[in-house]
Amino acid sequence: MKFSFMEESFAAPIVDSLTGQAWEACSAFLPSAAISTPGFRIEASDFNLFPEPEVVISPGFTAYNESILGADETLEIYFETDSGVITSDRGRVDSVGLTSTEESYGQAVFTGIDPIIDADFVFVDNPDEAYISIYYVEDVPVLLPGVVGLAHQTGDDWEIFVKETGDNQYDANTFVHEVGHTLGLRHPNERPSSSLYDTSDAVMSYNPNSNGGYDTTYSPTDIAALVTIWGFESDSSQEVALDAAFAYLGVTPA
Repeated sequence: MKFSFMEESFAAPIVDSLTGQAWEACSAFLPSAAISTPGFRIEASDFNLFPEPEVVISPGFTAYNESILGADETLEIYFETDSGVITSDRGRVDSVGLTSTEESYGQAVFTGIDPIIDADFVFVDNPDEAYISIYYVEDVPVLLPGVVGLAHQTGDDWEIFVKETGDNQYDANTFVHEVGHTLGLRHPNERPSSSLYDTSDAVMSYNPNSNGGYDTTYSPTDIAALVTIWGFESDSSQEVALDAAFAYLGVTPA
């Protein structure tokens, strides 16, 4: 779930409405350290201060995916492009429909990480066939005020709701953030507004980056966490998957 940064006015600790987990204290490590997963190492000195991958890994979301998917690595993705009232697991919602540009961007989010992690994404035309269904809506179907994004566990799959705010960058960040939840990521130590992090450190943060904007791609922390959860792409060699990871991050391996 993602709250609007401007509308947020609550104080920690609070309990995450999806997981029931209280937000915890944050931890970080110095730029001289490194992010490391089996076969994958990125020197943190190449970047600003950012959290270890474990900080954004959700055991609950990961276990949910494992319980449903088992050994299946194929995730079907559906984008709702029609506007009007739709019936979701959260009830009736007003869909504004993704534009062709938004749908193309959404597909690129998945195809960008597909060569890196051992999850294969397939786009489908029917929400009944999808593991992740994506809706851009007038209002996210929750009772809490100020919510602009939600990744909802239906018990069998996922639904993503993104409130269209008119700010394309912010909406894209919300989309990437919620996709992260469906793939097993959480807010940094479940304290998304901690001043230790912003979206350049982990897209799972709520905070704008140092330029006042919101990142729309996964950070080194996010990618390392996804590799930890899913493993490297097994349809190619690990070297190819590593090259894809470094290319995605814009990093030249030492």
